[in-house]
Amino acid sequence: MTNFVKCSFYFLEMSFRNLCINLVKKKKIISLLPKPNQYALGGIVTGDLLIIAAQIVTATQMVIEEKFVNRYNVPPLLAVGWEGVFGFVTLSILLVPMYWIPAGIFSGNPREVLEDVPDAFHQIGSNPVLLAAILGNIISIAFFNFAGVSVTKELSATTRMVLDSVRTLFIWAFSLAVRWQTFQYLQPIGFAILVLGMFIYNDIIFLPFARRRGWINDSLGEDTEPVMPTSSSGRSSVASIAKDNPNETVEPM
Repeated sequence: MTNFVKCSFYFLEMSFRNLCINLVKKKKIISLLPKPNQYALGGIVTGDLLIIAAQIVTATQMVIEEKFVNRYNVPPLLAVGWEGVFGFVTLSILLVPMYWIPAGIFSGNPREVLEDVPDAFHQIGSNPVLLAAILGNIISIAFFNFAGVSVTKELSATTRMVLDSVRTLFIWAFSLAVRWQTFQYLQPIGFAILVLGMFIYNDIIFLPFARRRGWINDSLGEDTEPVMPTSSSGRSSVASIAKDNPNETVEPM
């Protein structure tokens, strides 16, 4: 029953996170909604399926990453470095077919293909601001991935994703400070729900109150016996037998 209650609170925290995302992005989504008949229904459904697939891939990556760095005791910097090498090689190979695959309205480049590498290098070379933004993005992502893997190794992948949600709060505050976006009343409500969900997940509120009320009990039951029974002096019974009778052999249970 105790585990069920704790899992229920964790699911409640995840629900708060989803609600926060919906509230924070509601205004932005509404402003980006296409006009009637602008996009085909098939394209919209395809976009939604790609988002769901991306979330599944990200979740799988976090779980496998946690298992890998903990099992083989991989240093976070080494893990991030090899992830970068793998990503660079993989995407470099994929850019070749993407140069010829048509994407239509989803392309965003004059040739209407998935990726146009020559056009991208031309834009970077002719716009120093764009070059500075890309270099800054590379540096920030490097530190971000290193911090993420470190959190995954020391705590867990779930904690990493919870902390990752807080990143949106600082981005929103910075965007307001430099006037990159206007204030929307739903956004602070969403962030308040996000913080509440973090408090629930980190066992700061609700669960301590339930323990004080006696609704849940994390301690062992009275009828639970230790794996290795101890004697009255605090030593294990096997150790006591071995010390008192050094010539006798204690058979393992």
